Amino acid sequence: MLNTNVCCTISGLLLFTLLVERCDRKVMLTTACIVGSVLVVLLLLNTLKIITLLILFAARGILLAVFQLIFIVTSETYPTTIRSVAMGFGSSFCRIGGLIVPYVAQVLVAESPVAAMCLIGGVLLLAGIAAIFLPFETRGRTMKDVQ
Repeated sequence: MLNTNVCCTISGLLLFTLLVERCDRKVMLTTACIVGSVLVVLLLLNTLKIITLLILFAARGILLAVFQLIFIVTSETYPTTIRSVAMGFGSSFCRIGGLIVPYVAQVLVAESPVAAMCLIGGVLLLAGIAAIFLPFETRGRTMKDVQ
């Protein structure tokens, strides 16, 4: 039997693969961040275990797609001369997030689940709002070699 992490990863990446070439990346990034934010906050509902698992499954799949889409948009936005710096800068923020999330997911959830879910949902909502203000759509554009 497949592990839930594997199922979430496969389903999220399959959905993402189908959508990434058909939809505007900017709209997709904005929508996925906002939907992910709503799903994370929905985890606060006191409901059946199966519903909670379905919400977790959907949230994890969407957040995996968001992570991959950020790499696509970043690599298509910047010219080759600064792409590695931009990707490294973005990767460093991912690493900082990787240091903070275990604290939020383990310590803060035990102390105050509402604060933890609101913090995670709020950061996702801010990311979705920030994605609205991206300067241009990258789908269908040729990648720049120089500035």
